[in-house]
Amino acid sequence: METIIGGYKISKISAGEMADYFERAFSRPSVKEMISNAASLSVGEGAYKNFGNILQAYTSATGDLSDETIDRLAKDFETNGQKCNAPLNNDRKLEGIQVYFGEHVMPLIVANHCERLGLKPPVSWRESLKLLQSIEMQCKNNRFQTHSFNGALLPEIKEHGFDINKELFREEYAQMARAGLTQPYQKGNLLFCELSRASFGYSLRSPERLLMCVTAGERQGDTESLHSFMERSLQVKLGRKSSVSTEEKEAAAIAAKKVIDFYFSSEAKSAIAFKRNDVSYARPSDFEKRLQSQFSGILLKMKVDGFCNRENAGEMKQAFAEAQAELKESGSFDKMEQCVTEFNKAYPNNKILDNLYDDFILKSVTESCLNNFVYNGNADGYRIDGGILAPGEFAVAGFDNPINVYVGARLQKERNLNARREELMAEEYNRHLYEHKYSVELKSGRLPAESFEEYVAANSGNTFLKSAENNGLFVENPGYTRWKKERGYDNPQSEARKQLEVRLCEREHRGNAGNTCFSGRER
Repeated sequence: METIIGGYKISKISAGEMADYFERAFSRPSVKEMISNAASLSVGEGAYKNFGNILQAYTSATGDLSDETIDRLAKDFETNGQKCNAPLNNDRKLEGIQVYFGEHVMPLIVANHCERLGLKPPVSWRESLKLLQSIEMQCKNNRFQTHSFNGALLPEIKEHGFDINKELFREEYAQMARAGLTQPYQKGNLLFCELSRASFGYSLRSPERLLMCVTAGERQGDTESLHSFMERSLQVKLGRKSSVSTEEKEAAAIAAKKVIDFYFSSEAKSAIAFKRNDVSYARPSDFEKRLQSQFSGILLKMKVDGFCNRENAGEMKQAFAEAQAELKESGSFDKMEQCVTEFNKAYPNNKILDNLYDDFILKSVTESCLNNFVYNGNADGYRIDGGILAPGEFAVAGFDNPINVYVGARLQKERNLNARREELMAEEYNRHLYEHKYSVELKSGRLPAESFEEYVAANSGNTFLKSAENNGLFVENPGYTRWKKERGYDNPQSEARKQLEVRLCEREHRGNAGNTCFSGRER
């Protein structure tokens, strides 16, 4: 819905539209592939949280809810998203995610608002102030609060809403507590968090109470599902409880498994509830005053004067002084804009005026205009009175848990790689048998009675045999097993196995140019 607020055109987004947007986004093949192709589980988790933050910033700033843009942003993030993990740029005072956003996302937002305002890039400094106000008004009138929860609760919450009095597994948690599986979790509150990176982080391993009881201090492996991780962590935690009786441990294990099975099945989902903040934001910030302050300070003048003195650039020094005087007296940016442009053209990468204006715009957007982009939303500021919220007061997004998306893809890649490794070993074994059978012919240069391919087709049992004891499933031929052991292929640390992996990678490269079978990524 479009409306006018404070003189600016605003595309209002409902809670239902925002929930539908994120449900679609994290169900898109492009987004799942982006998460799956991460180098590790921790990198995949970071990608999910950062990309969610970028999506909430982009759509709040533009009102664009299209699948096409989701795919476009996902493709770019997969290629360039590592920039988000860069450390603070001390020269520019910018976080990695701000640098990425400025280079890859903000141009789309600027283009959207140029169209709204009838501006044609490149815009002047004066026009850019209108752009900032337009972006700010769009974002601040599209603010949301979220509550992230485990997808196992989706049917109940969609039908009946939130109610803290309907606490599940009270007896099970009590049994776990008797075995020392306790946590500082505060019950009795229904908390909503401002839509931010935190909203996505909370959705990964909810419920937090179970997480704190079972997994504190344990790290999830890259190929470990949430269910397996929880069960392993539970056994580790119980094993450390030396003062707890065996009976109490067994009872706690049974109780905890019941909770784990409910929340973390193979179909585990993440869910985020969206509640719109309908407080109207009618007055934009005074970005003009901020920009004037940025370029009229005495410290900046001293830096420019010192630089010009060293470079013997008296005319440039005088031009900057006149531009500052005009800016202070009349508020006009004309001379300053011209002076800065000429200064940076004459002295590129000067680290005084270079990037100063661009970084002012970027910081204004990411730190002022957008909602909680650089900072996580406040999780303690929105307690729902009585802990009850009816279904009509919020909307819900449900999607496959990104952790299981990553782990499932990683396991499939390993299965595929193992299959191709087995194919390579079987090929070598068959060639070994073939050369032994036709050694005389091959040594004399005579043509064997059958080609290698014909031999393999006629002797499929060389490597795997059907087993009556194993319900007709295939098992390794004992001769093949002995050969692998003799070659050292059964030992991942042996030199023969390492050479096998090299040959496997070479074959992978031939089949997928530029791909490596150990990168965790397949094309």
